Amino acid sequence: WKVPIVLGEALPPHDTRLVTLAAKHLTGLAVDPSALLKANLGDAGYFRVQYDETLFAPLLEHVTELAEADRLNLLNDTWALVRSGREPVAGYLRLASRLRADPSYAIIDQIAGALWSIDGLTRGYSEREAFRQWARQLLAPQAPRRRQ
Repeated sequence: WKVPIVLGEALPPHDTRLVTLAAKHLTGLAVDPSALLKANLGDAGYFRVQYDETLFAPLLEHVTELAEADRLNLLNDTWALVRSGREPVAGYLRLASRLRADPSYAIIDQIAGALWSIDGLTRGYSEREAFRQWARQLLAPQAPRRRQ
């Protein structure tokens, strides 16, 4: 089974291309290091994308400019990789921090759910209260929206 993947510039104009993945990893693809490359544009595929730091860093820098589906897809993929032990939680938390003021309910719900999961893992640890304080600060921009 060859998985079709839509790759392209994360910001318009998307300049997309379709590649097929026949192995576990997509390698040998010529990529301009200055390009803001996003896989699974529009979140149409049923697979996870793990970026190396070279490709993740520019996405992190420009994440607030991505389409909502691509912001949510990037969050979901990163969180799934954390949960599977393939990525450190720090990468997810950096991403969540960049999206703390996002207007999308789906994105804030995803972040709140991940923070709730992390909070559960901190039970019995002295760092729990510090994490909770950090999480409250992270979600602080959303507080005025809850009152409306």
